[in-house]
Amino acid sequence: MSGKLFHRLLGLLRGLALLGVWTQPAVAIDYLAYGELRGHLEPCGCSPETDLGGIRRLGIVLSRERSVHPELVAFDLGNDLPLPGETALKTPFLIAASAQFKPGAVLMNQLELERLGEIDALRHRRPMDVPPYVLSNALPLSSRPFAANNLRSGKDWVALGYTYVPELKSRLQKVGPVLLKHWQSLLGYTPIEQRVLLFSGPSEDLGTIVDAKLFGVIISANPAPLQTVIGAEERQFPDRLLRRKVPEVLTVPLGGQGMLRGGALRFAEAKPIADYLKPKEGLGDKSTTAEPWLKPATLVTWITPEAGEAESPLKGIYEAYTQASQTAFRGQSQQRLKDLKSSPYAGAEACQACHPQQAKVYAASKHAVAMHTLEIRGKQEDAECVACHVVGAKEKGGYVSLVDSPSLVNVQCENCHGPRLAHTKNPIPKSTLQADPRQVCQTCHNRQHSPKFDFATYWQRIAHGKNQ
Repeated sequence: MSGKLFHRLLGLLRGLALLGVWTQPAVAIDYLAYGELRGHLEPCGCSPETDLGGIRRLGIVLSRERSVHPELVAFDLGNDLPLPGETALKTPFLIAASAQFKPGAVLMNQLELERLGEIDALRHRRPMDVPPYVLSNALPLSSRPFAANNLRSGKDWVALGYTYVPELKSRLQKVGPVLLKHWQSLLGYTPIEQRVLLFSGPSEDLGTIVDAKLFGVIISANPAPLQTVIGAEERQFPDRLLRRKVPEVLTVPLGGQGMLRGGALRFAEAKPIADYLKPKEGLGDKSTTAEPWLKPATLVTWITPEAGEAESPLKGIYEAYTQASQTAFRGQSQQRLKDLKSSPYAGAEACQACHPQQAKVYAASKHAVAMHTLEIRGKQEDAECVACHVVGAKEKGGYVSLVDSPSLVNVQCENCHGPRLAHTKNPIPKSTLQADPRQVCQTCHNRQHSPKFDFATYWQRIAHGKNQ
């Protein structure tokens, strides 16, 4: 369906609404909606099935979609910042990335409210790096965080934002008659089909808002608990993104893995990007091939590796984060260096003499080359990645760096059996598993890193006990 035909259909639907034949407002806003990064600047990359999303790819897809549909509006449902208790290192880079996407509005969601101090600090230093946050239910109603507005608007649209979690009830107004009246005054005479609500909260609140019939478009943040390990299930079962059928309320995918399409974008056929750019010299006819991610879409554009990361407008932000991450890792390594002198770890080589058969099984496994998979990606100094590829990365006396603790590189015996330096000095026979094997494996082999992981199958590949 062409854009012109779609908008003619909208006009017909509006006419039917005036006659009382059709009561649900038509969607007149062409938008892309995303969010819920939850601290993920990029996907792990351990598995092709979950190699989705990432700020570089999001930036590429959004900029190219705008070259095809220059009038589209981007809405960010928030919850983009790191989880509570996680390092603040990523925060300024995620905020700056959100701003560089040039969204119409960004919902100030729970994770943003948890880090208001960091947002305000960045707002004072570099105001252009703070995106257009919106929060329309702050307490009291006349007050809100400095970085957020009650309302955001653009050409033929106006957006409000609603966030409610019990943990922050002292700062947020739960929806009810008072709040709805306040919103009605904010919205004024704006036509209902131009009103957008960015929503994050319980289903009962959503029902109350829907019944009020104030908005033509309601887009929901993802209701999955914040601690949910992000997998690829939503791409396999996109119907999970439908939070409410009548009227339709969609939820954005977790981890920035995809963008919801709204209005004419749901039906428009995107042309090959080569139709909008000059062919590159020497490529000939190959330059006119449509990229897989730019094919006609309906509900979601999934952000896959085919987007061509080298061209990302967010490349600079990502490279700056990578440099900051490496600097932080090296600083932590220097602090951990002193603990190596009293390390309780022996390293795999110390086990070989007494356990030659087990050492042979280990040497043939992928665990024995775990660090190499990081080195080829340049991630050997990324603390988030390193933890699953070495011995004791988060323990006192554990892995420090490739140079300072080479004996603790790769996944080794002591990842499952625990520190064994004392055992090498006094090898009294005893049970050597430090915890349930299934639990140990799934610490790293989770739904994001290993979505096809099956303990019974994979255990046989490394089994090396007395009965093996």
